[in-house]
Amino acid sequence: STTTTTAASYLSQPPHQVCQNGIWNISMVVVAGTTGVSGSNSTRLTIPYDAFIDGKNTTYVADYGNNRIQRCSAGSTVCTTVAGFTPAGGSSFSELRSPSSVYVTPDGIVYILDNLNYRVQKWLPE
Repeated sequence: STTTTTAASYLSQPPHQVCQNGIWNISMVVVAGTTGVSGSNSTRLTIPYDAFIDGKNTTYVADYGNNRIQRCSAGSTVCTTVAGFTPAGGSSFSELRSPSSVYVTPDGIVYILDNLNYRVQKWLPE
């Protein structure tokens, strides 16, 4: 099965709801990025906007500020860029401009909401 998580600002829009009566464990584990530090290397993110966690606990992050989608294996905060290969962003097929959402199908197809290019992209697995 798959689990999706979304940014808090997105949760305020229907049909998403925030659980107001939940009791949450106060411990935290970082699954992507470096706490308190932004950047563009394999362990840092800039304005992470959305995340998708697949059935293998692999995390896919829409790294809005770095114009890329990062894939982080379970148990590691070192990520690999799987879409959007230029930090400056752009509009060619291999480039993203401020991706704001990511979804991965069970067979590995990645759908990306390419926000400032006004399109949804479909990336096939290698």
